[in-house]
Amino acid sequence: MQEGATHTDLASLGQERRQDLVDTVQRRVLRLPANEILADQEEVSYAGGFSVKVSRSYLRANGHELESAAYNAFSHLRRFHNSGDLLLNIIDPMLVELPALVPDVILAALRELLNASLDAVE
Repeated sequence: MQEGATHTDLASLGQERRQDLVDTVQRRVLRLPANEILADQEEVSYAGGFSVKVSRSYLRANGHELESAAYNAFSHLRRFHNSGDLLLNIIDPMLVELPALVPDVILAALRELLNASLDAVE
C-alpha cells in the first residue's frame, strides 16, 4: 500500500493491487521467496463482492501458528504478543469497521449457526 494508507483503504483497492497485497502477506508469513509463485490456490470471496486467490497452505494453517508467523513476518505486530491479541485488537475492530472485508465463508458459518439456534428454539 502507499505510504500514509490505512486499513480503510483496503476495500477500495483495485483487484490487481489487492491480489498483490494478499500475495505479499502470504509470502512473508509463510517465509517464501518474494518471487515464488504461490501454487495450489483457492479463490476466497468477500462480502464486498470481490475475491482473491489464497494459498491452501495459508488457509489450512493452524490459527495459533499463523498468528505466530504473522508476528515474525511483521515485527510491529509483536506488541500484540499474547495469544488472541492480534484478533482482538486488529482483526475484530477492522472487520466491524469494514464489513466488506469479511470472507463469505465466515458469513455463511454465522448464518448457519444463527439458523440452527433459531430452529432449536422452535
